[in-house]
Amino acid sequence: MKNLTQVAAGHACRVAWIIGTYENIIRSYDLAEEQTLYVVQNEGSSLLLYAGAKRLAMSGDIARQIKVYEID
Repeated sequence: MKNLTQVAAGHACRVAWIIGTYENIIRSYDLAEEQTLYVVQNEGSSLLLYAGAKRLAMSGDIARQIKVYEID
């Protein structure tokens, strides 16, 4: 398991859990456990990803609070 900032661009992952002080902000993105995410761009300090049909941008601080399993 890793945090979302550790997933390289072009890879998919599944949300394992959402933790920390940014939980309310993350929930406002409509992200939930077991949801599949596709990382489009990962600069470390910011990420661009697809969550279903939505395209999201988030800071690295927020993305570090999302624990994921990488999908092969």
